Amino acid sequence: MRKLLPFLMLYFVLTSLYGQKDGIVQDQFNYKITYDLTYQPDSTNTELKKKEKMSLYIGNETSRFSSAGKAIGDSLKSAFDYSNFDQAAFVRMRKQIPGTEFEYYIYKGVPAEKITYALEIVTDKYRYTDNKNLFNWTVLDERDTIAGFRVQKATTSFAGRYFIAWFTEEIPISEGPYKFNGLPGLIVKIGDDKGHYVFELTRIKKLKDPIPFTFQMEDLIDTEKEKLSELEKEYKRDPVGFSERSVPGVKIQYGSGTDRKKIEQERKEKLKKQNNPLELR
Repeated sequence: MRKLLPFLMLYFVLTSLYGQKDGIVQDQFNYKITYDLTYQPDSTNTELKKKEKMSLYIGNETSRFSSAGKAIGDSLKSAFDYSNFDQAAFVRMRKQIPGTEFEYYIYKGVPAEKITYALEIVTDKYRYTDNKNLFNWTVLDERDTIAGFRVQKATTSFAGRYFIAWFTEEIPISEGPYKFNGLPGLIVKIGDDKGHYVFELTRIKKLKDPIPFTFQMEDLIDTEKEKLSELEKEYKRDPVGFSERSVPGVKIQYGSGTDRKKIEQERKEKLKKQNNPLELR
């Protein structure tokens, strides 16, 4: 607990220094929390489990959650010098980008008291907002120790699943992975009762150089959750056709000898095994 005091003092002192105005959110991320996500992409195959590292950046009024691969990839692409384009350097940069199955960002406190889910599809960036107060938690007396923290159990139902969470009051920040928040301490571990999605904290790091954060609401197309879900499904079913329809004048050519129908059939078979999203409704 003692080693966390500087973190807590800094967090509470700086909370009042950042704010939001005219659709622009400004903050700085001071801490990075890493979670391991273990998930089951195919609801019919209990033997297949996948893992990804996920990153939660905590600021003074906001937070950002994504896969580590998504954050690293976007950082590399943002730092690349496109004005002095070099094909070989571009290829090297692309090779450094980790693969990820999760392309979204989730921002809490953007705007105030809301959650923004952001997703880029081809050249368009979309967003929808939820109320931050999504969860009706039941806090139980059961306690344990996880990742070196004294934790307490809580449960909630969300998006068609029943979740069990373990939070610690040693870090009294109402944060957690994905959209989860609202408990009197940081969520150290949370998973649904079937074990299809389990997040577990592995590391807390104070950033030596805080990361400035600016979010402009008008930079993303405002939509609804159901509409964005349908767009994402349409893109995954046929990314080439979707891209050609989205960008006027663009026609994607396959290499010599490539069987487009075969590729599309393989994609359909793959999608059949990706039938188990975290949010079932």
